[in-house]
Amino acid sequence: MKLSVCIHLLLHLLLCTCCIHCTDVLIQSNPAADGSIIKTEVDQTVSLSCMVEGLADGGELEWYRNKRLVSLTDENRMEESHLCVEPVTTEDNGAIFTCQLKANASLTASIHLEVSYPPDLNGSEEMHVEEESDAVLSCNVQAFPPVAVIWKKDDAVLDLSTSTYHTSNDGVTAKLSIYNIKRSSHQGQYSCEATSPTYGLKSKTFILIVGGSCVLKVILIISKTAYSPSLSRLSRNDSATRVCQFLRSL
Repeated sequence: MKLSVCIHLLLHLLLCTCCIHCTDVLIQSNPAADGSIIKTEVDQTVSLSCMVEGLADGGELEWYRNKRLVSLTDENRMEESHLCVEPVTTEDNGAIFTCQLKANASLTASIHLEVSYPPDLNGSEEMHVEEESDAVLSCNVQAFPPVAVIWKKDDAVLDLSTSTYHTSNDGVTAKLSIYNIKRSSHQGQYSCEATSPTYGLKSKTFILIVGGSCVLKVILIISKTAYSPSLSRLSRNDSATRVCQFLRSL
């Protein structure tokens, strides 16, 4: 029993001795971190300060951003080192900043940036398409936190059960593909709506205008034009190309 007590006392003394002489690398930040995470927004500034505790001469420090060495000035290496991320961008979301003692890479501390930003959705776009053609409507929905996306037609949630519609979303771009377009079914106003738990509703509008096929328009225009020997001598490719380009520019 006495031997067991002595062993416990000896271990306790050893632990205390180690703590007195332990060395650690610390990171302080503004805004303050929640654990190892700093929450911020686009266009803000994040300040990071790194220091060594328990080392007489402080030692030389290094910074890494996502495991890539950050270039520091000579006066910003010893004992304390400071970094500013200004302005914060969307590319900083998820970035990991690590400070370590150059002479001992095991002495290190890291901080993780969590950058909130809304999707870049606004305004409207007019699209002219021909019947029986296909169209793709695209929205930039990249955001943090991620957003929920829905598509609407004429202010009603789009019925995606028909084979002429297909949607996709990779977290960066949301797409609505429309196949075999018919004026009676597909012409109208479409909207891409993204709901963010932080920034609310963002949307972009598309005005889809459906015309007849190019070949049909060429035939109708020629049939309504008085017969002209010069018109009849126009090559098929020449007349069709010029009329189609003109109609699409309207």
